Amino acid sequence: MRKMHTQDRHTHAGFTLIEMAVVLVIVGLLLGGMLVPLATQMETDRRKETTATLESIREALIGFAVVNRRLPCPDTNADGREDCPSGAPNGGPKGLPFADLGVSSTDAWDNTWRYAVTNAFTTAPPGNFTLASVGNINVGTLANNCTAVLLASNVPALVWSGGKTANGGAFEAENTIPDTDSCYLDAGYRQTGNRFDDLIVWIPPGVLFNRMVAAEKLP
Repeated sequence: MRKMHTQDRHTHAGFTLIEMAVVLVIVGLLLGGMLVPLATQMETDRRKETTATLESIREALIGFAVVNRRLPCPDTNADGREDCPSGAPNGGPKGLPFADLGVSSTDAWDNTWRYAVTNAFTTAPPGNFTLASVGNINVGTLANNCTAVLLASNVPALVWSGGKTANGGAFEAENTIPDTDSCYLDAGYRQTGNRFDDLIVWIPPGVLFNRMVAAEKLP
């Protein structure tokens, strides 16, 4: 009788290796199912944060124009200050002069902001822009196509974030530094095919002119 109790105690003393393996598999599945929604929520939060920051940057750019009667030149040496001894350089996007604007230096993914501006809008007074000035930046929705599917034309300036994937495909390549044309893309949020997660804002010329006239900074 004592022998039977001893065997029973040893039999139920702990989990077998098979039972432990089953438990670990179940825990892994549960954790995996929780991590995917968490990563999605984090990405959504970062996009919302970056979108809000871009809106504040647009307001800061317009405010800079109202005060200085011009838009800031790009930052060409990554110090956060504008570089324009003789006007803004051509040749594609540069850095945003975040220190001069008093805005954050990076987006929610810690990427630096990219900034493109029309030279005519960065010239200091008395040669500053007028109501007749025309921007040379266009915004489309398809790679290398800023005519057939056009969102905005004659834009004075724009700013964007590369999102989580700085260069995820042909669409995002249109907004990268080597590309020197005046066509930029706002292709929405795509995670299949030509992936695209850039976030972009621009200054509509009518909005800029209206704010400048209201502040009595343009004739």
